[in-house]
Amino acid sequence: MKEIKKSIPIIKLLIIFSLLIFIISLVYINLFKTDQTITLRQGVTANKELKKKRTIKAFVDYVDQQPNVTFNRKSLSVALFKLKKAIDAIALSTGYEFQYADLIIAEYDIERISREKLFSTQSYYLKKVTMILSNSLRKIQRQKYPDLEKQADTLKAASERFNGTDLKLDQDQKIKVFLSKATDLVNGMR
Repeated sequence: MKEIKKSIPIIKLLIIFSLLIFIISLVYINLFKTDQTITLRQGVTANKELKKKRTIKAFVDYVDQQPNVTFNRKSLSVALFKLKKAIDAIALSTGYEFQYADLIIAEYDIERISREKLFSTQSYYLKKVTMILSNSLRKIQRQKYPDLEKQADTLKAASERFNGTDLKLDQDQKIKVFLSKATDLVNGMR
């Protein structure tokens, strides 16, 4: 009983002390508030735009560094994953909401491309991933960037060139064309 009586004043002191700190912090914030503070919504919007620009730049820089190199399954997976992240960032910054399940499937298939050693299996997943990514970009383009319709159509055409049974030599040129067209469209959405 005595222990309970001793702990009650300590609890009261802790509550009073925390309330006092809270009140002091409110007074401090209100007294030293400057015009340079950004509202939460503006800060979030600025962060989304910054993330969009960074992820687009990362994708474009990676593709630009690979112009004369044939894409092996690892570098192709990295490029496709960077494109998927750029699509995520564009959708987030523009406020566009679409089925993220497609992008989750695309991410899973990109991982499968990096693990698969058979060209026919890689080709199948590559066709599936390019269709998902190009369709996602087209949906964003239709809603938020109507002036980029031509670039979206060329990206769709590039993704339709994959037939799921391509040989490696045929695939390399199609990959470069697809990534080039994706770079053009994503740059337009910057």
